[in-house]
Amino acid sequence: MSQGAISAGEILVVDDDPAVREVLTALFTSEGFQVTNFADGASLLAWARSRTPVCIILDVNIPGRSGLDILKELNAQDYPAPIFIMSGQGDIPMAVDAIKNGALDFIEKPFRGSSV
Repeated sequence: MSQGAISAGEILVVDDDPAVREVLTALFTSEGFQVTNFADGASLLAWARSRTPVCIILDVNIPGRSGLDILKELNAQDYPAPIFIMSGQGDIPMAVDAIKNGALDFIEKPFRGSSV
């Protein structure tokens, strides 16, 4: 972030893979965002009860409850931040389920593109 730049807001990344969290943190930080990472959904839910980020990037396969279960709980509470679901083992029915339950989009891992 350049000197004097204002933070663009906070993004939450929820993934049990430290390498994924590290890459996404580097990417979003370079764009001016503050990033908070979680390795499981329980930690995210505890945090989300008191604050609202710019968005949540939520992996499906995390310890404890799945990312889809966490999505359903947050959506049921009308959570105000957009939630992106990601998975390295996703399929069309999973993506449709995620969108129907409030996900803004479904991202497949590994990521493609020059930025990540």
